[in-house]
Amino acid sequence: MANAKIKGENVKEITFEVKDLNLDDRVEFNNIITKSGGIHNLGFGDFVKMVRIATTLTDEEINEFTDTEIITMSNRCYEVVNKKKFKK
Repeated sequence: MANAKIKGENVKEITFEVKDLNLDDRVEFNNIITKSGGIHNLGFGDFVKMVRIATTLTDEEINEFTDTEIITMSNRCYEVVNKKKFKK
């Protein structure tokens, strides 16, 4: 797992855990974006699904955030999930 943090205009600072996704979870996560035709075609439910897949947050915890915060969190999850994979 990795700690992720977001902050910015209209978004309070939020720290959350991003899970180390297995390959099936990465496929599901990335298919949300690629099957929609790109990030500009995503609906709010797609952003929620991304946060559900990639974080340890419960639905109740996610529901406490604003729409803008959830969208920003999903973008941060995308950055963490798709970081360059280093070989050991």
